[in-house]
Amino acid sequence: MRLLIAAEFLGVSGKEVDSFKEYLEYNETEIAFDFVVNRLYNNNIEISPDVYRLICNISGLLALSNSEYDFIRELIRDDNKIPEPVKLGITKLIGSLDQPRPTDMDL
Repeated sequence: MRLLIAAEFLGVSGKEVDSFKEYLEYNETEIAFDFVVNRLYNNNIEISPDVYRLICNISGLLALSNSEYDFIRELIRDDNKIPEPVKLGITKLIGSLDQPRPTDMDL
């Protein structure tokens, strides 16, 4: 459940969270885990080192190979790097500055 809470906080959509819960209701724990990890990766959601450790701990509890989820390391937040969502926001902001603004004459 901690992974679900982290995923919701990080921005996994409500529909995807509902799918995760449904897997758990049917005792499909491994599928639920895989689903959340892949949603984080496919949505390029940055994670903290703590969330990465949580993923590794859960995979160990489920007797899954940690190497199976090595790809998620790419998402670990780096304090020396601007997060991708911030880059996108800045790009949109800069792009909007290039757009002509309405003047009093246009109103």
